Amino acid sequence: MPPNVRADQRPPDDNAFAAALAAAGVDDSPAFVTALSGGPDSTALALLAQRFATHQNRRHLALIVDHGLRDGSAGEARRVQARLSDYGVISRVQPIIVPPPKASIQEWARHHRQDLLAAAARAEGAVVLFGQHADDQAETVAMRLQHGSGLGGIRGMPLRRWHHDVLFARPLLGWR
Repeated sequence: MPPNVRADQRPPDDNAFAAALAAAGVDDSPAFVTALSGGPDSTALALLAQRFATHQNRRHLALIVDHGLRDGSAGEARRVQARLSDYGVISRVQPIIVPPPKASIQEWARHHRQDLLAAAARAEGAVVLFGQHADDQAETVAMRLQHGSGLGGIRGMPLRRWHHDVLFARPLLGWR
């Protein structure tokens, strides 16, 4: 597992990322779609995926889903897109056009986000990458246990899973 470092302290470890993709069983994919929230984890993943794709002559797209739940979310998504384009990452902002419900908004957002990511991946012939890492996994397990989910919650997030006919993977799940 790579040590915890700041981005300006050392260049990315391309071999470690390639190994993480291999461990997730997605290193041979012809294309990648990164789920990009704009936060540090998904941004790091988008940059690593772009480097890998470029060096391996593969396609990469970072998809920014605008849930439209906050004033200014469209502008925020465009700023994330502009920031990533400075690093050569091709991205697209995809708004959710279905009005949100009055209740269960998180579930509604997750459902639509996953469907939009799957549609983009299908169009690209790609696998979808998510930026969750080891600390997220520990937090997920702890929260599930706290809420009484039992032994099923101990499993945490899977390294890979299928959403309809598209593979979703979390290659950074072993990283801190």
